[in-house]
Amino acid sequence: MEQRTATEILAAGPHAPSQARRLLTRALDSWQRSDLTERAVLAVSELVTNAFLYGTGDVVVDVTLGTTLRVEVRDNGVGVPTQRNYSPTSVTGRGLHLVGHMADRWGSDALGTGKVVWFEIDTAGGEPAPTPGGIQVDLSGLGAPPPTAGRREPAPEVRARAAA
Repeated sequence: MEQRTATEILAAGPHAPSQARRLLTRALDSWQRSDLTERAVLAVSELVTNAFLYGTGDVVVDVTLGTTLRVEVRDNGVGVPTQRNYSPTSVTGRGLHLVGHMADRWGSDALGTGKVVWFEIDTAGGEPAPTPGGIQVDLSGLGAPPPTAGRREPAPEVRARAAA
């Protein structure tokens, strides 16, 4: 199966999660795999938020679509994330639990400098799933532009390449 990739370097800061969501949405749309978008944008948003809050330096988002969708988020921070159990009234600490529910697998690896945190979503054999007619999902609160009718071209900042 053909692998497709998209990569973007994001300046760490409060705009990084919405930029990562747009990258992922545009890449999946251009690859005709928008069926993976809802789960993937929630998971990438959590990982990028953690990278800019707890990491250092720029945040690099790598998206690879093959037999699975794999999204990697790299930063130069030390230490790898771990799930923690916070009280039900805590206002923090649920991000990695959400990633665990949205992804089929996730993990992290320490690098020579920094770390990579990744997740994978199975793609049901690599073929686009049928989309139910007439059902719209409202993702407007996630910071991505609302979907428009017709076919959209990928944004110029999405650098996708096909590897045989």
